Order: sequence, then structure tokens, then C-alpha cells
Amino acid sequence: MKKMIPLFTSGALLLSSGLAAAHEGTPVPQKAEKAPVNTPVKIGNAAKVLVNGVEVKSKANHMEGDKYYVSVEAYTDLFDRPVIWSADKKSVTFNGKTMATKTVNGEQTAWIKDLSNAVNGRITLDGAAQEIYVLVLPEGTINLSPGEIVPAMGEHWAKPDEMPLGPIYGVLDGRLVFLEYMIAQKDFVEGKSHRNVPGMKGLPSPTVVQTDIEHQPVGHPGFETPHFDIHNYFITDEEQMSIGTVKVDLLNDKSEKIGYAAFYNLGPQTFVQVIASGLTPNSKHGFHIHENPIANGDLTSAGGHFNPEGKQHGQDNPAGAHLGDMQNLVVDQNGNVEALIPVPGVTLEEGKPNSIYGKSLIIHATEDDGKSDPAGNAGARIAGGNIPE
Repeated sequence: MKKMIPLFTSGALLLSSGLAAAHEGTPVPQKAEKAPVNTPVKIGNAAKVLVNGVEVKSKANHMEGDKYYVSVEAYTDLFDRPVIWSADKKSVTFNGKTMATKTVNGEQTAWIKDLSNAVNGRITLDGAAQEIYVLVLPEGTINLSPGEIVPAMGEHWAKPDEMPLGPIYGVLDGRLVFLEYMIAQKDFVEGKSHRNVPGMKGLPSPTVVQTDIEHQPVGHPGFETPHFDIHNYFITDEEQMSIGTVKVDLLNDKSEKIGYAAFYNLGPQTFVQVIASGLTPNSKHGFHIHENPIANGDLTSAGGHFNPEGKQHGQDNPAGAHLGDMQNLVVDQNGNVEALIPVPGVTLEEGKPNSIYGKSLIIHATEDDGKSDPAGNAGARIAGGNIPE
């Protein structure tokens, strides 16, 4: 994800003058950032302005001194909120907040911070992408678990009186990434309907890219009853699986990307989510963590399986198994695989003997038999990727 600097409505620089977590999950330990968090962010006249991911388009948007001005009409048109102009059009009252305006290219503009404050927005600057992002959630929405990033999701925001049904607003780096509802299993069994459920009514909302419907048979912290989690994501699956995880790009022996893997913790257990394509249809492939990183695309440079405890290979081997031994990848008729695989014994903490940092992943040509030492007769190495150090 891009490095961003959150600036709330009381922020500076360009804009200056307990409820339980909704999901069980242990964030991956994040490495310290090298750049200080107060690094100045420069935004130019051509910066893109987004409100909840929806662009505020106008040629009147511009930088003036240390402030960025945005077309009032283009901004307020995104909301179902009252807009009242003064007679001389030198000020406007938006959602009950009055602010000064300036005419640029025939349009009235206002300071982005004033426009954001009028709807209790939170502003994030992305200097690399030249974007100003305004996050606007319904009034009364709070962060359910401050400081916690749930793997593959982000922060969870909601109105306490709307829980557990929701909506829950997923936020990462000050940006809206999903909208979630949690519906009790018994509601489906009993044929109960939920009508006019709150959401983004009156607020701009980005396009839904994908939807996940997940059954929680025993519930999770925040909703300890069997239920379904329904997530409408505004980002791709790969972007989602980059949140709070250790992500690995998987490349074939021609250095072409065929998919990715993402390690993360669920409670005390480490899992790896694998999504790949272009494999042999209706096949199984050995899949392991190897002891060395792959050098210059040479899959053989990964060495043997990750085995800090000096055991034999194979999950079915009574003398095994290597920490790097994992379940076979089961490929469908289209050559695709999507799997969530437990990886017992390893850690995502740096400096531990069983840490996976600096290792690699290897996909083999054939099935691992689960017992033959040292590699399960899984055949040639056909793809892999390096786990970040």
C-alpha cells in the first residue's frame, strides 16, 4: 500500500491556519518506517480530490499559497446536504457551516478543509499520487478498535447502536475499503428480513469491486453467535490481501507473475492465502517454504525446505515434518487455485528461529506424497516467490 500521512480535520501542513473488534485476528507485526511521520507532503494544482473514493472533478480546483481550493458545486453535489449561497456569492453555507468562497474559472471555490469540516470529514494527503482524500462517514461513527488493523480488512468503524447488524465501515490509511453487515444465521433460518438497513445514504460511495459472503459457524469477538459476514469491497482481492499481511508475488520459471500468497495471523495460528492461475488443470502441486530467497529468478537457489528443527519431510511422516511443509495446492479445471492453508509452527515475528522472513515459497510440478524425505517426490520447481526480509 502507498505510504500516506493521515491528517484529521485539526491537522497541519497543507491544511493548517470499548467495543470489541468485529473480527478475530492478530495483525502482522509491522516493521518500523524509515521516514518520519511528519515528512511534509507537497500537493500541486493538478492534484486529484476524492471523497470516499469519488472524484471531485473541476478545472477550478487549485492550490493557493498553502491551501487547496475546490469547486463548491462539484463537492457539494456529492452529498444530500443543504447548500445556501450568500447574495454576493462570496460565502456559502453547506450543511449548516458557513465558509468564504473565491471565484476561479467562473466557479466558486472553497478551502478543502472548510468543506471537509462541514461534513465531519477526515483528510489524507498522498504526495506520491498527488491525491487529497476526504473520508466522510455517517455522524456518530467511531473506531471500534483504535490502533488495530485486522488482516485483509483494516480498521473497523461503526455506530455502536447499529451493531451487530451494521454497517461496519472498513478504513485503511484514511480511505474507505469496505462496507460490512453481519446477519445472524437464525435470521435466515427463520426467514427474517432486514429492510432499510443504514449505509452510505446521502454520502458519496465508491464502486463495489467484489463481495465476500463468509459463514462464521461459531461467531467471533464482537458477535459471538453463528452468522454471515457480508463484505462489499471497494478494492480488488489482491489489494485486500495486502492489508496487514506478509504478501509474496508468485512468479513462474519465466519470471511471469501467476498469483500471490499472503501470510497473516488468525488468533494464535498463522495462515497463508494463496491465489494463482496458469497451473495444470485438475492437478495437485507440492507447496513449501524454502530456506533461502530465490536469486535472479533461479528457483533452485531457494535451497531445501525451511527446517530449523532438523526434522524429516512430510506431514504424514512420523519423523516429520519440516516447518516449511504445507498442504498441496489443489488446482481446478481452469488451472486456478484459491486456498487458505494453516502453517503451524512458524511465526511472523522478526528474529525468531521459526520466522519466515527472508525465506521463499516454491510450487512444484507434481503432488507432494507427504512422507518421502527430503521433498515428497514433488518434482521440479515451477514457480515461487520471496518472502520479504
